[in-house]
Amino acid sequence: MKRASLVVAGLSVLLFVIPFHSAYACGSDSDCKVGHCSSGKCGSCGSDSDCKGGTCSSGKCSNRDDYTKG
Repeated sequence: MKRASLVVAGLSVLLFVIPFHSAYACGSDSDCKVGHCSSGKCGSCGSDSDCKGGTCSSGKCSNRDDYTKG
């Protein structure tokens, strides 16, 4: 009986942690306010038009930090 309780408790923790983590993981361009998503981070670009007002330099938007700060 004690073992079953531990299994249920473990599964409950997993069910809580997985959705919580997924909600904060960036995964697609639609998650980004500026630029494209690359390696889970926003602000990558191929041209100035990707940056919504900023400029694209070395594959990064000049205004990407404007959208990530508080």
